Amino acid sequence: FIYLDSAHEKGETLLEISQAFRLLGVGGILVGDDLDWPAVESDLKAFLQTAPDTAGADDDLLASLPGLLFCPDGYWVLDA
Repeated sequence: FIYLDSAHEKGETLLEISQAFRLLGVGGILVGDDLDWPAVESDLKAFLQTAPDTAGADDDLLASLPGLLFCPDGYWVLDA
């Protein structure tokens, strides 16, 4: 389990998500916040474009993004 409170800067968030995801074992969970920050949302979407297999939820708003679980408070979860 990793909770990531990223730098919130475009590119830096992507780097942090990528590094954290590499540390996860199979079945590990990466959780973050501040999805309402444009850089965080953009970098998370960029990661999901190239991410290894991830599992997610079926949030109607973001259902087109594989591996993304969006919560109304701005949190996100990637399940390895």
